[in-house]
Amino acid sequence: MNISNLKKDIISTTLLTIFGRAGGMLIPFIIARYFGANNETDSFFLAYSIVFYIANIFSPSLERLIVPFINENQKLNQNPSGFISNVGWSVSVLLVIVSFFSIIILNQSFSFLSNNKELVNITFNYLLFILPILFIVCWSSLLSGVLNAYKIFSIPAISPLIRFISVLLAIILLQRSLGMISVIIGFILGELLRFSFLFLKSKKLVSFKLVRLKLNDKIIKFYKIGSYQIFVSFIYGLLTVFDRVIASYLGEGNITLYHYVERIYFIPFTLLTIGVMPVLLTYWGQDFNNSVFINKVSILISTLKNTLIKFSIIIIPIIIILILIKSQLIQILVGKNILSKDQMIVMNNTFLFLIVGLLPQTLTAIQANALIIFKKTNYLFYTSFFVLLFKPILSIILINKLNLQGLALANTITHLFVFFIFIYFINKTIVNGIK
Repeated sequence: MNISNLKKDIISTTLLTIFGRAGGMLIPFIIARYFGANNETDSFFLAYSIVFYIANIFSPSLERLIVPFINENQKLNQNPSGFISNVGWSVSVLLVIVSFFSIIILNQSFSFLSNNKELVNITFNYLLFILPILFIVCWSSLLSGVLNAYKIFSIPAISPLIRFISVLLAIILLQRSLGMISVIIGFILGELLRFSFLFLKSKKLVSFKLVRLKLNDKIIKFYKIGSYQIFVSFIYGLLTVFDRVIASYLGEGNITLYHYVERIYFIPFTLLTIGVMPVLLTYWGQDFNNSVFINKVSILISTLKNTLIKFSIIIIPIIIILILIKSQLIQILVGKNILSKDQMIVMNNTFLFLIVGLLPQTLTAIQANALIIFKKTNYLFYTSFFVLLFKPILSIILINKLNLQGLALANTITHLFVFFIFIYFINKTIVNGIK
């Protein structure tokens, strides 16, 4: 592994990621300034969470899992164009099926998810408007993974800026006449432009066509390994929607408040991970595939431990600083006069419980990369069962005692447990080797 190139790519990709995603991180707070916190914003964020929950079942998995498979193609000097197209179209077929059944199920069950009828009706309408973005997001993620595999990290890193500009312009120009629909229009147009940008860049590398669909042994292998990761995304996304549903029982505006706090939390998490993870995944994957078998595990484990230590040294001071300036940070991002004094207090306390989980969540994201390189995604699958059983129960218990802050504390405790579970699985991999 070329350490100097690795550091250079991590720094440059992180800076470009900050530039590309900084605007997107501000979208919830732009919405806050234009629309406040009410039933319409609750409905939008609930519908948004559901649609992106479905998208995130597939999109992160596509972006990450495609990398080691393309690394294998590169090692064998094979053109991955057919494989990439087959993955993209097969995922599109799955999305059609998932979307169809999701609409039927949600239409029948929405009234049981919340006691706010107005919230339910508006949410379902927004849901239908946002749904087309599913397919665009997944294709964009696939193409981002392709570019990352070829060590072209800059294009995927900067591409979200296109979506932000589109959303911002749509809000400024259309919010008076279309309300929250303007935000949805901005997202869809922005993601279409982003996809077009990524496609044109990817096409220069692999010259693949979007009209090919053929299942083969490699696609089956991809889905066999990827099915574990897809199920993990399914579980974690479901729990995100679950948080919003629970928050709706606390009264009007609580879904929005939790979403705002969570978005603030994801600013440092995104900056710490999004720029770094694709670089680590590509370098680790190539190093792992090019090493002799006996050295594979030891090399990657040693690199992983060093990475975890370095990140811990960086993250702990960041957590302390964010705790000290949390009130000022929330006022700057959300605005002093947008929310009531009580709402600001709730956001402050909720952020405090949430930010403590920045360290374990970031470290588990790094550990997950190692497990993907090992192709031990079944360990991620086993962990998700624990989270599925543990987190909802803990959330219900804590929300009864701490209200909205209880959701944040449940997330932090869950991330901490997952961190130790991953340590166990990685040590198990060292003992047993790769099979």
